[in-house]
Amino acid sequence: NLSRDGVSLAYSADDGATWQRPPGNPVLDPGKTDFRDPKVLWHEATQRWCMVVAAGRRLEFFTSPDLKKWTPAGTFETPLREASSSSRPISTSTVGLPRE
Repeated sequence: NLSRDGVSLAYSADDGATWQRPPGNPVLDPGKTDFRDPKVLWHEATQRWCMVVAAGRRLEFFTSPDLKKWTPAGTFETPLREASSSSRPISTSTVGLPRE
């Protein structure tokens, strides 16, 4: 039986010696079993946090003003196909940061 994956928030005030998990975790719960490897960065131009997460064969993008409330911002997916000399993988994507 697979358990659902999610993204939780934790912080350290002592250079990583101890960690605190504030209430409200997980901060992102997609209801999926293959949702992993979150990468988070600050996007200065929009003053928002951006996260990309692996979800099976797809990458999912999210934005947040506070690391607590996340909004979907797009996807990138490359379907796996049988390789042949005349075929190439087809990529589809929809990614965008909100403009304010």
